[in-house]
Amino acid sequence: MLTWLAMENNLLITELRNEASEPVNAWVETRALPSDIYATTAALCDDVAQVTRRTKADETVKWVSQVGVSSRIIGAEVRQEVDDNPASRRVRSTFQLQPGRSVYMAVCVSGGGKTDNARTAEALRTLCRRGEWKFLIRDGHHCLEKTAMVETLHSMMLQSVDGVLRLFPCWPQSPASFKQLRTKGAFLFSADYDGRRVTRLQVQSTLGGVCRLQNPWPGQKVEVKQGRKTVAVTSQCDVWQFETRPGATYQLRAL
Repeated sequence: MLTWLAMENNLLITELRNEASEPVNAWVETRALPSDIYATTAALCDDVAQVTRRTKADETVKWVSQVGVSSRIIGAEVRQEVDDNPASRRVRSTFQLQPGRSVYMAVCVSGGGKTDNARTAEALRTLCRRGEWKFLIRDGHHCLEKTAMVETLHSMMLQSVDGVLRLFPCWPQSPASFKQLRTKGAFLFSADYDGRRVTRLQVQSTLGGVCRLQNPWPGQKVEVKQGRKTVAVTSQCDVWQFETRPGATYQLRAL
């Protein structure tokens, strides 16, 4: 299963793939848990499942906030059912994963704030300012918004695709740095970026194993050192890899 986050369009796209030799039945629920604060509705708009929450304006709640979650299954014939029971408002989408085929689930979150139109960019900057060590945010509320923000920033600075790690793959041309971002393979990465190239790169291996990295300095050779010891590296198609030991820290630079 692979997931993409499209920040500008506020979309989360998940690819579901069946590697078995037989069809697999699957279902996705778009739902909201019961709440005394929010009025919740569940409905279908063509083949899009929609669940919307709106605060109940009364003497205790002086402003109205609305947020909606929409989901759509792409690449399969879907049977959809709406359950508008107040205790569990939801839309269930049932479909079949065919052998060797992919089905995509697109999810969109919209709304929020004191009006029906979310001010996404401003909200993102506010959450960034509140961020502590490793993007920890302590504001007593917000759930999906914080998860999306953290995943977006993480993926812009460090990605792991098909076992290959990539540094600053879609970061703008401005300085940035991070410390000890955890990646697949149990590695902790720390790096500095001056807006054009990576100027410092450190990798800490917590479990050992092979570290595979898309060359941060395209066309140049990569040197890996553990302390003063040079570590053997190999490359293919500008993907460099080296063996690591549990607990060891490595410094990488261009030659």
